[in-house]
Amino acid sequence: MPFFSVLMPTRNRARLLQESLKSAVYQRFQDYEIIVSDNNSQDNTKEIVMGFANSCDKIKYVNPGMDLSMLDNWEYILNHANGDYIIYLCDDDALTEISLEYIHLILTKFSINIMVWQRAYYHHPDIPDKNLRGDLSCKFGSGNLYELESRKMSELFCDFDSQSYNLLPKILNCVVSKNLIDKCRQKTGLFFLPPFPDYSAACHLLGISSTYHFIDLPIYICGISYVSNAGAQYNRKQKVESYLSLFDRDILENIPYAMKYLTATYLLATQYKFQSIYDNELFKINFDAYFRALLEEIKFFNNYEDISEELELIAIYMQNYYSSSDIFEEITKKDAQKDSKINFKQKLIATAKQVLNINPFLYKQTKKIFMILKGKKDNTTYLYQNTNSMFAASKILGDIILTKKQNIESLKPIYLNSISTIKQLFL
Repeated sequence: MPFFSVLMPTRNRARLLQESLKSAVYQRFQDYEIIVSDNNSQDNTKEIVMGFANSCDKIKYVNPGMDLSMLDNWEYILNHANGDYIIYLCDDDALTEISLEYIHLILTKFSINIMVWQRAYYHHPDIPDKNLRGDLSCKFGSGNLYELESRKMSELFCDFDSQSYNLLPKILNCVVSKNLIDKCRQKTGLFFLPPFPDYSAACHLLGISSTYHFIDLPIYICGISYVSNAGAQYNRKQKVESYLSLFDRDILENIPYAMKYLTATYLLATQYKFQSIYDNELFKINFDAYFRALLEEIKFFNNYEDISEELELIAIYMQNYYSSSDIFEEITKKDAQKDSKINFKQKLIATAKQVLNINPFLYKQTKKIFMILKGKKDNTTYLYQNTNSMFAASKILGDIILTKKQNIESLKPIYLNSISTIKQLFL
């Protein structure tokens, strides 16, 4: 059996898949399989996969022969996995050339069932913002290995602490023992439960394991495309409708104060779901945090579309819940004051991005410039690099990690026993 199964669920995104699959094929580590589950695509997805398979015997192509929901496709591909450890790679994301080698070194050095990692971000050339097309950016991180307490991470999740989301074991950002996944499936029959596969995976793993690990390095690249969920700001309502259309039921049924087009509602539904599966104390519903999350999220979309109707509905919900409009008005007033203070800094960063694209001298100084603009500490290094290829971006990041962190002995297991310590990872 292979050490890793790299699972790649996809649907009608052959162009993106080509770059992502290339990053999975060109790995220095060799003991792994790649499985691509083509969810009944109508484009040339199969042709792309078979083109790689002709020269790479690690690739296996599967197709359910019918339209599946994203959840069902992720479960379907899991049924074909033979590896000891599972890694999911979406068709808009990429691994670095040394990702599997580095992960293997850590897993063989420490006793680990779940390991989450940092991410870099890449904006595909199809996004509307011309200034972001082809941009690769990341925080390099400390290279330290941390052990996180699942209960404390579930508290952050139920508090809708968005800074903690990237630390959750959402299967897209981590490696998981197949044996542990099987234990989760024994409880519910399926590993992926509605509404979202990544957050249901996180809750399953938080419930089944008291601790898990986090490596503070960008091991993979999160791709942001016009057609991907990571680019939710682009045509979000149509994307939600497309996602929901493949379910045979209302996945938000009986969820109070639901906002169909906001992610926070689906996270609330996930919390309700896993309350009934694991300890109720592990997933405590916090409506104060939920309403604040709705307001924070809708404020983000205000930069892209008219949000007035949704904002009005949130106001009605909060009026009904609190029997007063005071809290809604207080939060929105504070947000307005905060926005006015950071407006100048946002303009400065936006201007700098435009300059960096045309000024060779500034372009060479991007690491220092963005450390200053982002207000980061001196020991934090940023990359901001233009590239026209996702695979080229993965090569760049891989070379950087190789140069920056070559000695596996430098990894230091640290137990994070407080919420404040966890949050310091993002400073």
